[in-house]
Amino acid sequence: MEEYQDFVYPPNRLKPELLDILSESPEQYFTEWQEPDEEELEELIREEISARRKNILLEVVRTLVFCVVTVVLTLAVLRYVIQPIEVMGPSMMETLHDRDIVLLEKISVCFERLDRFDVIVFRPDLDKFEEFGIYSEEKNVSFVKRIIGLPGEVVYIDEDGLVHIADEFRDGEFINDRVLEERVETEVIANTDALHYATAENPAILGEDEYFVLGDNRNNSTDSRKEYIGPVKLSQMEGRVVFRVAPFANFGTIR
Repeated sequence: MEEYQDFVYPPNRLKPELLDILSESPEQYFTEWQEPDEEELEELIREEISARRKNILLEVVRTLVFCVVTVVLTLAVLRYVIQPIEVMGPSMMETLHDRDIVLLEKISVCFERLDRFDVIVFRPDLDKFEEFGIYSEEKNVSFVKRIIGLPGEVVYIDEDGLVHIADEFRDGEFINDRVLEERVETEVIANTDALHYATAENPAILGEDEYFVLGDNRNNSTDSRKEYIGPVKLSQMEGRVVFRVAPFANFGTIR
């Protein structure tokens, strides 16, 4: 480097921007001490300027591509993988409360990997609402409930308010009838005389892609016990609730 440190190219023979680049690393342009050819030197430096501009442009393009890909991936994740939602209403207390913010994962629904007691979000069949004379101006309403009955099972609620699961309903008899062992503490269902569906006389017989759902707040929930809700089809489901992010005091997985 010493052979270049004392070299000063006459400023009146090169433009200032070319001289600045030359002064950064003269060894890039000279292999030995000699009087440089002015035209060749200027061409070399101009090539360096062009290369730097191309690098800047390339970095800008890379940054734009990165931002676009990030946005696309984020939208794809929110659309097909996981989505934050806000819980409205008390029907899932004490598991979920009004205004809780939870994460909804959608992979389980896509691959039909749902289990009993999973908490899911679904869209009701508004045509069925209208069949029962119920009209709603809100077309994008979604419900959050817990899966109780699985496809192919039979569900009913007895006179004491206990939920029963059976494998089959044949000739007026429930095959392999058993009382549901709850995962979380819930109230016994009251006012069973008012039920018209999911009773011993009119049980919920689930199809191949149908699920029976209840709210954890059993006496303050609109769910599969209502005929205008009924069994929930897989195609109605938006995802499975897996995590609560707010309020922070209740931060954690959903049981």
